[in-house]
Amino acid sequence: MKKIFYFILLSILPVLAEGQINCDKIIQNINKYFPDELDKALEHVRYLRNCRDSTAEQEADKWTNIIFDEIKRQQEQAERDKQVANSLRKQTQADLKAINEINKKLEKINEELKEKNIKEDSLKNKLARIKKIEAERTLDSLYRVNQTRTVYLKQAKDYIYIMEYDFAFDKCKEVFKTIEVTRNDIIKRQGLAFFFDFYNTIQELGFFYLVTEQWPQIAEIADLINFEGDKNDLDAFAKHLEEIDNENFKKIKNKYYPEMIEVRGGVYLMGCVPYREPYCYRGSVYKTVNSFYIGKTEVTNWQFNLFLKATKQLNIKESEFTLLGDTPAIYVNSIIAVNYCNWLSNQLALNSKYSIKKEILEDDEEETEKTAIEILEQQNGFRLPTYTEWEYCARGGFHHEAFPYAGGPNIDSVAWYLGNAVRPAKVGTKQPNNLGLYDMTGNVKELCHDDIVYHDIRIARGGSFASSYLACQIHEEFFIEAEATENDIGFRVALSK
Repeated sequence: MKKIFYFILLSILPVLAEGQINCDKIIQNINKYFPDELDKALEHVRYLRNCRDSTAEQEADKWTNIIFDEIKRQQEQAERDKQVANSLRKQTQADLKAINEINKKLEKINEELKEKNIKEDSLKNKLARIKKIEAERTLDSLYRVNQTRTVYLKQAKDYIYIMEYDFAFDKCKEVFKTIEVTRNDIIKRQGLAFFFDFYNTIQELGFFYLVTEQWPQIAEIADLINFEGDKNDLDAFAKHLEEIDNENFKKIKNKYYPEMIEVRGGVYLMGCVPYREPYCYRGSVYKTVNSFYIGKTEVTNWQFNLFLKATKQLNIKESEFTLLGDTPAIYVNSIIAVNYCNWLSNQLALNSKYSIKKEILEDDEEETEKTAIEILEQQNGFRLPTYTEWEYCARGGFHHEAFPYAGGPNIDSVAWYLGNAVRPAKVGTKQPNNLGLYDMTGNVKELCHDDIVYHDIRIARGGSFASSYLACQIHEEFFIEAEATENDIGFRVALSK
């Protein structure tokens, strides 16, 4: 009899132990799925009720209450989220409605102006003034005062980007109108980041007006930056302007004057070499180049516009493209380019490199005025790179690169050309060559000077945004009349060492 009892007991114990283990595992799974997967947690509660453990039923009831409380809490949270989303949607719709009303007003103004027979330049100026007035009327209703100041500053920087400096200055003055004009007030009301951004913008405007000698604006900026010296003393004003932020002033000068790269001289094979470029039909010759400096990028509209305003010239030619500050200057011929070089030399305390004279050529029928350009070899000023120097730099200089394009074999990586551009692009956005020079291939064709000249014909190199991949090969050249201007011709400057 005892043997039968022990046998039954030994048979039951593993089952009881297994039941206890299964119950513990079910509870672990409930904890695992709670609260992210409540349906699975409930399913394991049902399993728990089938356990042999005496406490399983109580544990199942406890978890049932917990889970249903969590379901209720999540439903309530979802309802609150829905209410918040509805509120945000209504606010967004109201904002969009206000913006649409403004756009409708502007469209109506545009249509009314177009109906009148107004000259194109007058139309642009009036439209700009109307947009300015309309924006100023709506800003206060769309933004709070602090947001308005931020918007004004952003608009000022946008105007600088398209070289509308007077409009930019107007926006900066609006910031002063909404706040007492002291540094502490600006920091207190807008924060330190806004303060630096604002005064850096004022510093850039001051630099532009200083170089272009626009006296009324200089006087206004002198008051804004608390300059107490003689406003006719440009040197003192420039020193005070620089002291606002020395590091930012250096960045401004690098923005408005070309950054130069030193090029080590050497010997290279100039021209067309079949292993370097496909469809190669010209000959080649070894050339020696002395060490010199060349612009890191093509001369930009920011840099060229500064020259135009400083020399009191109008824009050379109205462009079909919106002129942006960081894109290359276009509609430039060799006469304009060498005038820029002489002006830049004077700005940076160097001697003019070119003698530029008007000559009258007489023939049997009429007199023709021509511009004679002579390079002054002994002077140290800025100049255009020669035909030979340009190709030497495009091929990588002393450490020669055997590529058909400046910087690499893949034109899409190094150039803006007909295959990926429809207008001049921001300089320095493609891969440079090993000298650190950008856009030697593509973007705009670059004028060269003097070692290869055919009467009144000048040569440009490098291809442009309007050139095919074949025309952008380094050996290619473009013949241009000395006084001709085109929408894809620019230049970069050089400096003898």
